[in-house]
Amino acid sequence: MIINFAESQTISLRANQKLKITTSGQQACTITFLNFSAALTRDNNMSLRLYEGDGIYGRNNETYFIIESMNTGSMIDISLPGCRAETLGRDGCRELLSSALEVTVDLLPDTINLFFDVNILDNGMIQIDGNKSESGDFIVLQCLKDVKIGMSACPDSRYGEEGRITLQIF
Repeated sequence: MIINFAESQTISLRANQKLKITTSGQQACTITFLNFSAALTRDNNMSLRLYEGDGIYGRNNETYFIIESMNTGSMIDISLPGCRAETLGRDGCRELLSSALEVTVDLLPDTINLFFDVNILDNGMIQIDGNKSESGDFIVLQCLKDVKIGMSACPDSRYGEEGRITLQIF
């Protein structure tokens, strides 16, 4: 399955399935699911970023995914909400995801930004550093619950490239 630059789609996964998300280079990807909580995910992992072995949590504080493996020079960010129309002048990840999940933007849950580098400076300010990922970089999520996720190939090329995201379910 392929998601091209500035496109989105939904994927239904069952418990025990795995999802491999691969970038064509510096194409970032934003994902969410209707019960996702970035705050509980940050709290349970004690981090603003996710790493191999970390859990991804729902609002019910149940684990929906485990990051089984990752091979990327970029990070998994859970501090930012995804790009949006008012900053891009066209639909951003938030609008793409709300359309894919068939909810209004105001009801869209938090998001996870893959292949997107964000630093938290000593003064607490957020700095977007672009994208250090390369073609073939990937993240594998192990699904622990039946869930439908929305995914977008980020339409903001200021911090990466206009590429594609490849998905494999196994």
